[in-house]
Amino acid sequence: MLGALVDAARADDKVHSLLTLIVSPNAASLKLHEKFGFENVGTLKEVCYKFDHWLSLTHLQLLV
Repeated sequence: MLGALVDAARADDKVHSLLTLIVSPNAASLKLHEKFGFENVGTLKEVCYKFDHWLSLTHLQLLV
């Protein structure tokens, strides 16, 4: 499904960039997005509170 989204974005002249925020310890999701060309552009430290602890988010971007 991510591949179809990337393909649709590349086919649309009005789309320049795709952005995603992924909970930092989610290695599988990070690897999947990197497989499609997303790059790490930063980390938002301890911005989400879930399961009694703070989580950081990794910010990824793909220029299409």
